Amino acid sequence: MTIEIAGDLELILKAEANKAGIDPVRYTQQLLRKSLGTEQTGIPSLSAEEAGLLNEINQGLSSDEMDLYRILIEKRQEETITETEFEQLQGFTFRLESISVRRLEALAKLAALYRIPLAELMARLQIEPTNVL
Repeated sequence: MTIEIAGDLELILKAEANKAGIDPVRYTQQLLRKSLGTEQTGIPSLSAEEAGLLNEINQGLSSDEMDLYRILIEKRQEETITETEFEQLQGFTFRLESISVRRLEALAKLAALYRIPLAELMARLQIEPTNVL
């Protein structure tokens, strides 16, 4: 799950995490756990390593960027893409490839941590292979 946080709130979270001497992502997770009362409900918490790997797995382009990426692909297929748009498409493609590599590495590490096959982890997390456009 990826959550978008307003810029002003993000700055506050980062500042508070810095005061606490921990990573902002971990700080935010702790706040959410505390707010949701997961300690009392017996919901298991994740280790810092698991949380970091899951965070890496969930990285991606924003929905607006993905929409633009699809539009640029359509323009390329219709042969109406400009040189500037093509360069932008190449940039998106490079970023998506890099994200996919890091995601797969994080999935493999998490599968090894849980001592289960990668395919089983992906099934448990309901992750399907990336659809290349």
